[in-house]
Amino acid sequence: MGEFDLEELFSKLSPEQRMAALQKLQKEAPSEKSEFELLKERVTALFDLDKKSKSPLKAGDIVRWKKGLSNRKLPAEGQDAIVIEVLTEKNLQKEKDSGTPYYREPLDLALAILDSKGDLVIFHYDQRRFEKVKDGLTFPEKSNDSE
Repeated sequence: MGEFDLEELFSKLSPEQRMAALQKLQKEAPSEKSEFELLKERVTALFDLDKKSKSPLKAGDIVRWKKGLSNRKLPAEGQDAIVIEVLTEKNLQKEKDSGTPYYREPLDLALAILDSKGDLVIFHYDQRRFEKVKDGLTFPEKSNDSE
């Protein structure tokens, strides 16, 4: 087998393929924490038990998955997304089987991301699974006037 340049190989991959490869490498890396320690860490992050969240999310914020809390393919782990709307009324995932991770998951966050073809798509998520990376866009205020 000949030698290859890892940087050259990565440069030939699409951003989505690069992200998937990095995720796979991270998952295969040995962890020094026990399974229970990882569980505690992720439950703490999901419910913000350590009160790390400085402010609630708002439209225009740039967010990404909290470490270890991604439960969907998109956005890819480490991929930024833009908050389109924080819903005041939570929509519960309508899975009929309580044995799925999506059963009754509150979907209270609409995020805009780019799919693998570069198209803008908007999906709904549980906002507890995301952390704010930075302020982003400023959306115009919604008007209640019917002009």
